[in-house]
Amino acid sequence: MIPVDLTPVTPSVFRNYIEVQGKVDAEENVNVTAEAAAVVTGLYASVGQHVTRGQVLAQLDDNVIRNGIAQLQTQADFAKTMYEKQKNLWAQNIGTEVQLLTAKNNYENVLKQISVQNSQLDMYKIKSPINGIVDEVDLKVGQAVSPGLATMRVVNDRQLKVKGQIG
Repeated sequence: MIPVDLTPVTPSVFRNYIEVQGKVDAEENVNVTAEAAAVVTGLYASVGQHVTRGQVLAQLDDNVIRNGIAQLQTQADFAKTMYEKQKNLWAQNIGTEVQLLTAKNNYENVLKQISVQNSQLDMYKIKSPINGIVDEVDLKVGQAVSPGLATMRVVNDRQLKVKGQIG
């Protein structure tokens, strides 16, 4: 026979530690890019700044678009005047329906062109696509930017995860 010792079992805290190297990563980590090729005229965000979705981070030179809109607005004013005059003449049975429809079509087309230009104007603002913190700024006033090239990085600090390698 082999002698056996008995030890009473008592609850105790088991403590064991493993050191793991890892990194903290955000679920949302976005490189912000410009939608238009232009020169930066204003920078409104800096590293560490909290930003919200849609907030303007930088402004690009949009003078060409603005001048185009001003020119189209002048054309719209003229086309509207011509349309109203043609409408008044038509009401007095003067002129043809084709003249009235042409004047109306010209006016509506210029208004649509202005709408398109206003949409393009918005492309000259670099906006944050998410809520978060500006982590990196690779942009300076006077610098030319192109679509697709990273200008800033915004990280959502509310959704973080830790990645570690054990092995």
